[in-house]
Amino acid sequence: MKKQKKKIKYNLEIDKKVPKLLDGDFNNVFRILSELLLNSTKYTEEGTITLSITSEIKNKICTLIIVVKDTGAGIKKSDIQNLFNFFERIDFENNQAVARGVGLGLAVTKKLTELMNGEIKVKSTFGMIKKM
Repeated sequence: MKKQKKKIKYNLEIDKKVPKLLDGDFNNVFRILSELLLNSTKYTEEGTITLSITSEIKNKICTLIIVVKDTGAGIKKSDIQNLFNFFERIDFENNQAVARGVGLGLAVTKKLTELMNGEIKVKSTFGMIKKM
């Protein structure tokens, strides 16, 4: 059986105010971006995935604000708390926590983000596939 291609349009929006040169951990920022986009792609069958990057500068410190928005089916509010747990996955078919599978990607992503004094927030509407 041949797997069908997903019908996803990718958008990239980078604010012109984001500095062209930043001092930081490029490898970990790249790993975080990659994991967020991979996860979004995994659970979006069709529609749009948008990566937006803006920044805030306070006291000569630039904070990147990275938003990944997709038209996937979403996740239940009660399952968001389990999304970043090590060795735990969300069963997206039934959208409930299950204690099997590797489940490291988003947990590592959150930990890397926190080690760089950042935070990850999730907003989702379950069961509502939106066209962007």
